[in-house]
Amino acid sequence: SVIGLVGLVTIGVSAYMILYNHELYARVRAWGLLRPFGARQDGDGEDAGVGLRDHIVVVGMNSLGRRLVRALADAGETVVAIDVDPAKLEGLPARTMLGNVEYMTVLQDAEFRRARLVVTALQIEDTNRLLAFRCRSVGVPCAVHAFDQSVVDDLERAGVTYMMMSKNEGIRRVAGELARAGVL
Repeated sequence: SVIGLVGLVTIGVSAYMILYNHELYARVRAWGLLRPFGARQDGDGEDAGVGLRDHIVVVGMNSLGRRLVRALADAGETVVAIDVDPAKLEGLPARTMLGNVEYMTVLQDAEFRRARLVVTALQIEDTNRLLAFRCRSVGVPCAVHAFDQSVVDDLERAGVTYMMMSKNEGIRRVAGELARAGVL
């Protein structure tokens, strides 16, 4: 009978928690009970994109992504930086958001439909294609770091507006300089 009673109480409490999850989360967060789990208490990143329009979303805070965020912020652009690692978001001169862009809710929280541009510096081929497809479906230009020549055709078919091919562009630029110098 104890096991049956515990089961009934658990079912009732679970149903209540599902129905009122947002209110419960707000209370637990306000009491500071989420600190042991590494949750931010100040709200930073929670609503990074709320109310934004004509901003730039940068995904992936590797060295390229961090340089892009800094350069865009220095140029006076409003930037939302997204990554799955909170340490990579620290110290950036932009609104930051912790999340995986494979989940549509993360993109929606960043207001990507109202963004002027979405840039991905990720070196994850499937995620880049998915992001390019989602941007194309809502009419937002997308710039993708084509880290390897083999992914260029797939990204073009996915609807990438701008392709960043840093290694190839660098090689072409050096070859052009050598040709002007008469070496090639």
